[in-house]
Amino acid sequence: MHFRCYRFFNDPSNFLTADSYCRMYGYTLASIHSMFENNFIQKQAGLSLSMTYQSFFIGLYSSSMKTENYNWTWTDETPYDFWNWLSGDPTGTKWCAAMRISDGKWHNVPCESKLPFVCSAPPGNPGNVTTNPPPTTQPRTTTTPRPLITTTEKHNCPRNWGFFPTTYDCYLLKPYYTLNNPDNQYCNGTIRSIEENGYVRDFAAGFFAGLQVCFTGSTDNEMYLIGEAGIIGGFPMWKDGEPMDYQPNGCSPLNLPNNDYIPIIGVVDYLTQKVCWATINNTTYSNLPSNCQYFLCKMDGH
Repeated sequence: MHFRCYRFFNDPSNFLTADSYCRMYGYTLASIHSMFENNFIQKQAGLSLSMTYQSFFIGLYSSSMKTENYNWTWTDETPYDFWNWLSGDPTGTKWCAAMRISDGKWHNVPCESKLPFVCSAPPGNPGNVTTNPPPTTQPRTTTTPRPLITTTEKHNCPRNWGFFPTTYDCYLLKPYYTLNNPDNQYCNGTIRSIEENGYVRDFAAGFFAGLQVCFTGSTDNEMYLIGEAGIIGGFPMWKDGEPMDYQPNGCSPLNLPNNDYIPIIGVVDYLTQKVCWATINNTTYSNLPSNCQYFLCKMDGH
């Protein structure tokens, strides 16, 4: 028996944001491994979710994104050993799965669809409940599909940290007031590619959506401290010694100090979701409430 606790959210979100929301509470999007579980979730969904939406996200996605072999994968990395597809599905280039509230059948949908969702976790996880009221604020979502935060690749990231297979690194946002704590001495972040820049943006979006108190206005630009950088020996360098060999295109150039370091802030445009970097003195980061000032901690995932 696959005992789990479940939490339902009525706020329609895309697949990535839904999974990020779940992880902020210590859950993942729900995996299903028997008809008993499937029927239980379907019945609870009928009691918990608005019938405005006829389906809701479960934690299943195509890791191959190929119609000849979808390679369906659960976000919690458990085996794909049960399915309850609607007749004729899966079909087409739709890489995420949803369950119909009416009969519990699954169908594949675009990952950028905005649907309610169900999270699950093992019993004993703090805060687990069977159902839960929806968040008080609408999750911020992007208009195009983003890479999934989860992966089936094995890693050693601590719980609740994000893992990016391309760099094989772990990521977490921590409160700025803890920056000088001894356990954060190796937290100076770096971003070395456009792919990593996009991953950190999406991880931060899910993180702030889970907090429900930061950047909740419709025109708020999310921002976070990436790390410190400066001109060292004539070259732009991150404080941890890595070269700053990537900067986002189409943004104002960074004015880095010589032989010194300055905090670099990632600023996400609320309209386009484009991430530009700026030195801290050229942003409003310092004026944010202290409970909305976060910095990037990055560590090796091996």
